[in-house]
Amino acid sequence: MAPSFSQEKHVSRDPVHAAAPDGSDLADVLAKAMRMRAELRAAPPVLQYNPAREPSASAKPIVQRDGVKYALMMSPATNGDGTSRLSKARQAEVPATCQTCDKSIANLMLRGKDVEFAPQVEFKCLACLLSKVDEPLAETFISVNSQSTTPSGTPPAQTTVGKSTPVEAKITYADTMSAEIDRMEGREVATVVIEPPVEVGRNLPPHIKKQAFTCDICDRIIGAGQITSATLQTLPSFTVEVLCLNCIAKYKPCSDCGGGGGRLTPGRWRCKELFPAGRRTCQLSHARNPPLSDMEFETLSIVDIHPDKLDQLEARCRLVYFDTRLRSTARPEVLETGDSLALTFREAENQCIDQWNLLSSLLREDIEESRLIRRYVALHSATPHRRRAKSKVKTRDDGTDVSPSSASQPDEEDSPARDKEVTGFTLIEHDLVKGVLFYAVIMPWAVSVPQRSATTTWSRRIPQTRGGSPILRYLPQNLTTVLNCMADAFTLLPNSHGLTPTTAAKIEACRGRAERELEALKVELGELRGGVKGVDDKRVHTRGSVGCDGIG
Repeated sequence: MAPSFSQEKHVSRDPVHAAAPDGSDLADVLAKAMRMRAELRAAPPVLQYNPAREPSASAKPIVQRDGVKYALMMSPATNGDGTSRLSKARQAEVPATCQTCDKSIANLMLRGKDVEFAPQVEFKCLACLLSKVDEPLAETFISVNSQSTTPSGTPPAQTTVGKSTPVEAKITYADTMSAEIDRMEGREVATVVIEPPVEVGRNLPPHIKKQAFTCDICDRIIGAGQITSATLQTLPSFTVEVLCLNCIAKYKPCSDCGGGGGRLTPGRWRCKELFPAGRRTCQLSHARNPPLSDMEFETLSIVDIHPDKLDQLEARCRLVYFDTRLRSTARPEVLETGDSLALTFREAENQCIDQWNLLSSLLREDIEESRLIRRYVALHSATPHRRRAKSKVKTRDDGTDVSPSSASQPDEEDSPARDKEVTGFTLIEHDLVKGVLFYAVIMPWAVSVPQRSATTTWSRRIPQTRGGSPILRYLPQNLTTVLNCMADAFTLLPNSHGLTPTTAAKIEACRGRAERELEALKVELGELRGGVKGVDDKRVHTRGSVGCDGIG
């Protein structure tokens, strides 16, 4: 069953929490935000993890020959003493060192059925290749690839990287509220602008692009060259993954996050700060997405949340918010593009903390009496579907082994029926005078297909409050006129020229469904304005949605 956060009757809020923040003095607002950040950092971590969930270490033996690391596989065949034989290596790690400046730039991961062919890398870094072609472009490459993270998590003091965008014309992390709080805490905040990967390789000569080595983490061209063999003339089939040392220092792969495979490292690359204590999987949630049919939706006014469960609800919403934000922003696909405000994990985390501290007030501060704005929280809950752990062979009391199939099935007393957990939420403000809905935050948003379907469902649902007070009672009086205009617009669609018969038929079918939906909505609107009772006061219901999928 879904967790219940409502109360049977209205209970007034604590006046300390109900007081609206005074935004007249910016210094007071920043000081309050700094205190809230310190309190959150002093509390237990939001993204907790279970050490028992940590996978076992890889059993692949690592052998190093002539500067190349080989990961050997265990063969099904056995030696005379019963030990397993080592088969040919299917993975090799080869360093890429510039032949001109002798600097180590990247590591190359070679994968194939047999990669023990003594691979050698003929490689020159981009700075050396461009030093005679385009000196400014070479300097751009050096600046971009020298980005590093200090122990405090802040980028080095640097004004600009590249030459296309002036610093004054671009908003950076230094212009945010989080940066101002950093300054109040005594941290140095530098204005950093980096060139996107596409800008680094835009003006490269064709002969360099043809043999370019592109980092598979940050997507930047780091040099050019080829892979040869010291022993073979014809190389066997293999794939190459390029990992620049700059990204290796900042990111780590998490196999539980999914993705990769084939020529790439299994899993997704995450910031190393998400791997505490040498952990091999990150702290982000790896639970499987629940199906839409398993979700339950609920919309509550914040005054209907039971005071004893408010902290529990806020903690759960905070966990969903942090997991979604860090999953989408604290990753190399965002941090390395140059378009994000945050360029390091510390900056992304600070923004997540400070923005949540602003949003959390929407759960606690009731401003309906003072400003005629009612606040809601819409929740969707589902039964958590954990990733199934690998089965382990157990031993009975008599010394015999239990089969993996029976060992993986837990006892009934160890697997109670799980209650539903909040998997997403929306914070909404409703202006009772103007009839306007403001969606302050929707989490999670478009992370996956089931989550996207769950969150977009809210846009087609009408939140109901306790006491049978539907939001539609406060909509503008000219809504019927707007609906009539929409119906007239649908009549023009089949008259368009150049449509195929199939497309015209689809449009006609959509028009018919839309007209029926509009008529039903007009009737429902009239009933709601008439004060129809008996509406479910907590659950959110909808008739469905009108779609024109497949029209091309």
